[in-house]
Amino acid sequence: MQKVLVVLAVLAGLVGLFWPANDPAESLLRDYQSRLARTLEQDISIDSLTPATLLLPRQARVQTLPEQRTSLGKALKLGECGLVPGLAKANNSLGKVAPASDQLLLTQELLAQAKTCKPTDPALAEPLQQLITHRESLWPRLLNNALIAGPEWEAYFASNAQALGPEAQIDFSLAALTDWLSEIDPYQPVDRADFNRRLQALSQSNQGAAAIHAHRLVSHYFTRLTPALTETQICTGPRKVEQRRLAEQVFASQYLERIQPWLSNIDKALRQIEALQATLETKTGLPTQWLAVDSRFTQFQKMTREHALAWKGLLERCGIVPGS
Repeated sequence: MQKVLVVLAVLAGLVGLFWPANDPAESLLRDYQSRLARTLEQDISIDSLTPATLLLPRQARVQTLPEQRTSLGKALKLGECGLVPGLAKANNSLGKVAPASDQLLLTQELLAQAKTCKPTDPALAEPLQQLITHRESLWPRLLNNALIAGPEWEAYFASNAQALGPEAQIDFSLAALTDWLSEIDPYQPVDRADFNRRLQALSQSNQGAAAIHAHRLVSHYFTRLTPALTETQICTGPRKVEQRRLAEQVFASQYLERIQPWLSNIDKALRQIEALQATLETKTGLPTQWLAVDSRFTQFQKMTREHALAWKGLLERCGIVPGS
Protein backbone atom coordinates (compact mmCIF):
# COMPACT_ATOMS: atom_id res chain seq x y z
CA MET A 1 0.00 0.00 0.00
CA GLN A 2 2.84 2.37 0.90
CA LYS A 3 4.53 1.69 -2.48
CA VAL A 4 1.27 2.52 -4.27
CA LEU A 5 1.03 5.82 -2.42
CA VAL A 6 4.62 6.67 -3.35
CA VAL A 7 3.93 5.93 -7.03
CA LEU A 8 0.77 8.05 -6.95
CA ALA A 9 2.69 10.91 -5.33
CA VAL A 10 5.38 10.72 -8.03
CA LEU A 11 2.74 10.71 -10.76
CA ALA A 12 1.02 13.70 -9.17
CA GLY A 13 4.35 15.52 -9.15
CA LEU A 14 4.91 14.73 -12.82
CA VAL A 15 1.45 15.97 -13.69
CA GLY A 16 2.25 19.19 -11.82
CA LEU A 17 5.43 19.59 -13.84
CA PHE A 18 3.97 18.98 -17.28
CA TRP A 19 0.30 19.98 -17.00
CA PRO A 20 0.09 23.79 -16.87
CA ALA A 21 -2.25 25.45 -14.40
CA ASN A 22 -5.33 27.09 -15.89
CA ASP A 23 -4.08 30.58 -16.72
CA PRO A 24 -6.88 33.01 -17.74
CA ALA A 25 -4.47 35.16 -19.74
CA GLU A 26 -3.20 32.25 -21.81
CA SER A 27 -6.75 30.91 -22.21
CA LEU A 28 -7.76 34.29 -23.63
CA LEU A 29 -4.87 34.30 -26.08
CA ARG A 30 -5.46 30.70 -27.15
CA ASP A 31 -9.10 31.50 -27.87
CA TYR A 32 -8.04 34.58 -29.81
CA GLN A 33 -5.49 32.53 -31.73
CA SER A 34 -8.11 29.89 -32.62
CA ARG A 35 -10.65 32.44 -33.84
CA LEU A 36 -8.05 34.30 -35.87
CA ALA A 37 -6.86 31.07 -37.48
CA ARG A 38 -10.41 30.29 -38.63
CA THR A 39 -11.03 33.86 -39.78
CA LEU A 40 -7.74 34.19 -41.66
CA GLU A 41 -8.10 30.64 -43.00
CA GLN A 42 -4.60 29.57 -42.10
CA ASP A 43 -2.80 27.47 -39.53
CA ILE A 44 -1.36 29.52 -36.67
CA SER A 45 0.44 27.09 -34.41
CA ILE A 46 1.98 28.43 -31.19
CA ASP A 47 3.91 26.37 -28.66
CA SER A 48 3.53 26.87 -24.92
CA LEU A 49 5.65 29.63 -23.43
CA THR A 50 8.64 28.40 -21.44
CA PRO A 51 8.54 29.42 -17.74
CA ALA A 52 11.15 31.96 -16.70
CA THR A 53 12.69 33.36 -13.53
CA LEU A 54 12.02 37.09 -13.54
CA LEU A 55 14.62 38.48 -11.14
CA LEU A 56 18.38 38.32 -11.29
CA PRO A 57 19.93 36.64 -8.22
CA ARG A 58 19.87 38.90 -5.20
CA GLN A 59 23.65 39.37 -5.19
CA ALA A 60 23.39 40.84 -8.69
CA ARG A 61 20.78 43.36 -7.50
CA VAL A 62 22.64 44.47 -4.37
CA GLN A 63 24.92 47.49 -4.46
CA THR A 64 28.11 46.97 -2.45
CA LEU A 65 28.34 49.35 0.48
CA PRO A 66 31.48 51.25 1.45
CA GLU A 67 32.73 50.70 5.00
CA GLN A 68 30.03 51.98 7.35
CA ARG A 69 31.92 52.32 10.63
CA THR A 70 32.65 55.71 12.14
CA SER A 71 35.30 55.53 14.87
CA LEU A 72 34.09 55.78 18.46
CA GLY A 73 36.45 58.66 19.15
CA LYS A 74 35.10 60.65 16.23
CA ALA A 75 31.52 59.84 17.18
CA LEU A 76 32.05 61.07 20.74
CA LYS A 77 33.58 64.30 19.47
CA LEU A 78 30.41 64.87 17.48
CA GLY A 79 28.22 64.22 20.49
CA GLU A 80 26.95 67.79 20.60
CA CYS A 81 25.32 67.15 17.21
CA GLY A 82 23.20 64.37 18.71
CA LEU A 83 24.83 61.79 16.45
CA VAL A 84 26.17 59.33 19.01
CA PRO A 85 23.01 57.17 19.47
CA GLY A 86 22.45 56.84 15.72
CA LEU A 87 26.11 56.06 15.00
CA ALA A 88 26.18 53.50 17.80
CA LYS A 89 23.10 51.83 16.34
CA ALA A 90 24.61 51.82 12.84
CA ASN A 91 27.97 50.47 14.01
CA ASN A 92 26.83 47.65 16.29
CA SER A 93 26.46 44.08 15.10
CA LEU A 94 22.67 44.34 14.77
CA GLY A 95 22.94 47.54 12.75
CA LYS A 96 25.27 45.92 10.25
CA VAL A 97 22.82 43.11 9.50
CA ALA A 98 19.65 45.20 9.69
CA PRO A 99 17.43 45.26 6.58
CA ALA A 100 18.55 47.82 3.99
CA SER A 101 15.30 49.73 4.56
CA ASP A 102 16.19 50.25 8.25
CA GLN A 103 19.75 51.22 7.36
CA LEU A 104 18.42 53.69 4.80
CA LEU A 105 16.13 55.43 7.28
CA LEU A 106 18.88 55.57 9.92
CA THR A 107 21.28 57.10 7.37
CA GLN A 108 18.68 59.75 6.52
CA GLU A 109 18.26 60.57 10.21
CA LEU A 110 22.04 60.89 10.63
CA LEU A 111 22.36 63.09 7.55
CA ALA A 112 19.52 65.31 8.74
CA GLN A 113 21.20 65.78 12.13
CA ALA A 114 24.66 66.30 10.66
CA LYS A 115 23.51 68.82 8.05
CA THR A 116 21.83 71.03 10.63
CA CYS A 117 24.60 70.76 13.22
CA LYS A 118 26.71 73.87 13.93
CA PRO A 119 29.52 72.63 16.24
CA THR A 120 30.93 75.16 18.69
CA ASP A 121 34.45 73.81 18.23
CA PRO A 122 35.78 74.76 14.74
CA ALA A 123 38.02 71.69 14.82
CA LEU A 124 34.89 69.51 14.49
CA ALA A 125 33.95 70.98 11.10
CA GLU A 126 36.24 68.60 9.22
CA PRO A 127 35.20 65.32 10.92
CA LEU A 128 31.56 66.40 10.62
CA GLN A 129 31.97 66.94 6.87
CA GLN A 130 33.75 63.59 6.56
CA LEU A 131 30.79 61.91 8.24
CA ILE A 132 28.35 63.67 5.90
CA THR A 133 30.37 62.70 2.82
CA HIS A 134 30.57 59.11 4.04
CA ARG A 135 26.83 58.83 4.68
CA GLU A 136 26.04 60.55 1.37
CA SER A 137 28.00 57.80 -0.39
CA LEU A 138 25.97 55.17 1.47
CA TRP A 139 22.54 56.66 0.81
CA PRO A 140 21.99 55.86 -2.91
CA ARG A 141 23.24 52.31 -2.47
CA LEU A 142 21.02 51.73 0.52
CA LEU A 143 18.06 53.16 -1.38
CA ASN A 144 18.71 50.73 -4.24
CA ASN A 145 19.09 47.81 -1.85
CA ALA A 146 15.98 48.71 0.15
CA LEU A 147 13.87 48.55 -3.01
CA ILE A 148 15.06 46.28 -5.81
CA ALA A 149 17.04 43.99 -3.51
CA GLY A 150 14.47 43.92 -0.72
CA PRO A 151 12.05 41.11 0.17
CA GLU A 152 9.05 43.25 -0.85
CA TRP A 153 10.45 43.54 -4.39
CA GLU A 154 10.93 39.77 -4.52
CA ALA A 155 7.30 39.25 -3.48
CA TYR A 156 6.03 41.74 -6.06
CA PHE A 157 8.00 39.99 -8.81
CA ALA A 158 7.56 36.40 -7.64
CA SER A 159 8.12 34.09 -10.62
CA ASN A 160 5.32 31.71 -9.62
CA ALA A 161 2.62 34.35 -10.17
CA GLN A 162 0.12 33.83 -12.97
CA ALA A 163 0.08 36.30 -15.82
CA LEU A 164 -2.10 39.36 -15.31
CA GLY A 165 -5.57 38.11 -16.22
CA PRO A 166 -8.29 39.80 -18.27
CA GLU A 167 -10.43 40.34 -15.15
CA ALA A 168 -7.62 41.48 -12.87
CA GLN A 169 -8.01 44.69 -10.89
CA ILE A 170 -4.99 46.95 -11.23
CA ASP A 171 -3.48 48.05 -7.92
CA PHE A 172 -1.21 51.06 -7.57
CA SER A 173 1.05 50.03 -4.70
CA LEU A 174 4.14 50.49 -6.86
CA ALA A 175 2.96 53.92 -7.99
CA ALA A 176 2.52 54.89 -4.31
CA LEU A 177 6.12 53.85 -3.67
CA THR A 178 7.26 55.91 -6.67
CA ASP A 179 5.43 58.95 -5.25
CA TRP A 180 7.29 58.48 -1.97
CA LEU A 181 10.59 58.04 -3.80
CA SER A 182 10.15 61.17 -5.90
CA GLU A 183 9.57 63.28 -2.77
CA ILE A 184 12.25 62.05 -0.38
CA ASP A 185 15.40 64.02 0.35
CA PRO A 186 18.44 62.26 1.85
CA TYR A 187 18.76 65.07 4.39
CA GLN A 188 15.22 64.79 5.78
CA PRO A 189 14.00 62.17 8.27
CA VAL A 190 11.43 59.77 6.82
CA ASP A 191 8.15 58.73 8.41
CA ARG A 192 9.03 55.11 9.16
CA ALA A 193 5.42 53.99 9.55
CA ASP A 194 4.44 55.48 6.20
CA PHE A 195 7.43 53.94 4.42
CA ASN A 196 6.77 50.53 5.97
CA ARG A 197 3.09 50.70 4.94
CA ARG A 198 4.11 51.30 1.33
CA LEU A 199 6.58 48.43 1.40
CA GLN A 200 3.98 46.17 3.03
CA ALA A 201 1.45 47.00 0.30
CA LEU A 202 4.06 46.02 -2.27
CA SER A 203 4.77 42.71 -0.53
CA GLN A 204 1.06 41.81 -0.58
CA SER A 205 0.82 42.16 -4.36
CA ASN A 206 2.50 40.16 -7.12
CA GLN A 207 1.26 42.44 -9.88
CA GLY A 208 4.79 43.18 -11.10
CA ALA A 209 5.36 39.53 -11.90
CA ALA A 210 1.86 39.18 -13.33
CA ALA A 211 2.40 42.12 -15.68
CA ILE A 212 5.76 40.84 -16.90
CA HIS A 213 4.38 37.33 -17.43
CA ALA A 214 1.52 38.88 -19.43
CA HIS A 215 4.01 40.91 -21.45
CA ARG A 216 5.94 37.75 -22.26
CA LEU A 217 2.74 35.93 -23.22
CA VAL A 218 1.57 38.73 -25.52
CA SER A 219 5.00 38.88 -27.16
CA HIS A 220 5.01 35.10 -27.61
CA TYR A 221 1.60 35.09 -29.33
CA PHE A 222 1.79 38.35 -31.26
CA THR A 223 5.05 37.23 -32.88
CA ARG A 224 2.83 34.79 -34.84
CA LEU A 225 -0.54 36.57 -34.84
CA THR A 226 0.59 39.97 -36.16
CA PRO A 227 2.29 38.55 -39.31
CA ALA A 228 -0.76 36.32 -39.84
CA LEU A 229 -2.98 39.42 -39.98
CA THR A 230 -0.58 41.14 -42.35
CA GLU A 231 -0.03 38.23 -44.72
CA THR A 232 -3.55 36.76 -45.00
CA GLN A 233 -5.09 36.59 -48.46
CA ILE A 234 -8.73 36.85 -47.36
CA CYS A 235 -10.97 39.50 -48.94
CA THR A 236 -9.16 39.11 -52.26
CA GLY A 237 -11.31 36.45 -53.95
CA PRO A 238 -14.92 35.53 -54.73
CA ARG A 239 -15.76 35.01 -51.02
CA LYS A 240 -14.88 38.60 -50.11
CA VAL A 241 -18.30 39.52 -48.66
CA GLU A 242 -18.41 36.48 -46.38
CA GLN A 243 -14.79 36.91 -45.28
CA ARG A 244 -15.27 40.63 -44.68
CA ARG A 245 -18.25 40.00 -42.43
CA LEU A 246 -16.36 37.41 -40.38
CA ALA A 247 -13.26 39.62 -40.07
CA GLU A 248 -15.35 42.54 -38.85
CA GLN A 249 -17.14 40.34 -36.32
CA VAL A 250 -13.90 38.90 -34.87
CA PHE A 251 -12.30 42.36 -34.77
CA ALA A 252 -15.22 43.76 -32.76
CA SER A 253 -16.04 40.82 -30.49
CA GLN A 254 -12.50 39.56 -29.82
CA TYR A 255 -9.92 42.26 -30.36
CA LEU A 256 -11.88 45.34 -29.32
CA GLU A 257 -14.01 43.84 -26.56
CA ARG A 258 -11.58 41.34 -25.01
CA ILE A 259 -7.97 41.80 -26.09
CA GLN A 260 -7.71 45.60 -26.12
CA PRO A 261 -9.01 46.16 -22.54
CA TRP A 262 -6.61 43.49 -21.29
CA LEU A 263 -3.67 45.07 -23.13
CA SER A 264 -4.62 48.40 -21.57
CA ASN A 265 -4.42 46.88 -18.08
CA ILE A 266 -1.01 45.36 -18.82
CA ASP A 267 0.09 48.78 -20.03
CA LYS A 268 -1.02 50.40 -16.74
CA ALA A 269 0.90 47.85 -14.68
CA LEU A 270 4.05 48.09 -16.81
CA ARG A 271 4.00 51.89 -16.67
CA GLN A 272 4.28 51.71 -12.88
CA ILE A 273 7.40 49.56 -13.16
CA GLU A 274 8.92 51.88 -15.74
CA ALA A 275 8.17 54.97 -13.61
CA LEU A 276 9.71 53.55 -10.45
CA GLN A 277 12.84 52.41 -12.26
CA ALA A 278 13.31 55.83 -13.90
CA THR A 279 12.77 57.64 -10.59
CA LEU A 280 15.17 55.34 -8.74
CA GLU A 281 17.89 55.87 -11.35
CA THR A 282 17.39 59.65 -11.13
CA LYS A 283 17.57 59.63 -7.33
CA THR A 284 20.59 57.36 -7.01
CA GLY A 285 22.54 57.98 -10.21
CA LEU A 286 23.01 54.21 -10.31
CA PRO A 287 21.90 51.82 -13.08
CA THR A 288 19.13 49.50 -11.88
CA GLN A 289 19.78 45.94 -12.96
CA TRP A 290 17.21 43.51 -11.61
CA LEU A 291 15.27 41.78 -14.42
CA ALA A 292 16.40 38.40 -15.75
CA VAL A 293 14.05 38.64 -18.77
CA ASP A 294 13.69 41.26 -21.51
CA SER A 295 10.43 43.00 -20.72
CA ARG A 296 10.89 46.62 -21.70
CA PHE A 297 7.80 48.82 -21.68
CA THR A 298 8.76 50.42 -25.01
CA GLN A 299 8.89 46.95 -26.54
CA PHE A 300 5.35 46.27 -25.32
CA GLN A 301 4.11 49.56 -26.79
CA LYS A 302 5.72 48.85 -30.16
CA MET A 303 4.38 45.30 -30.28
CA THR A 304 0.78 46.23 -29.46
CA ARG A 305 0.85 49.18 -31.86
CA GLU A 306 2.06 46.93 -34.69
CA HIS A 307 -0.75 44.48 -33.94
CA ALA A 308 -3.35 47.25 -34.04
CA LEU A 309 -1.94 48.51 -37.36
CA ALA A 310 -2.06 44.98 -38.77
CA TRP A 311 -5.78 44.84 -37.95
CA LYS A 312 -6.29 48.26 -39.52
CA GLY A 313 -4.56 47.13 -42.71
CA LEU A 314 -6.64 43.95 -42.92
CA LEU A 315 -9.94 45.76 -42.39
CA GLU A 316 -9.06 48.32 -45.03
CA ARG A 317 -8.24 45.53 -47.50
CA CYS A 318 -11.66 44.10 -46.72
CA GLY A 319 -13.31 47.45 -47.40
CA ILE A 320 -14.02 48.25 -43.72
CA VAL A 321 -13.15 51.60 -42.13
CA PRO A 322 -12.37 50.97 -38.42
CA GLY A 323 -14.50 53.11 -36.13
CA SER A 324 -17.08 53.97 -38.78
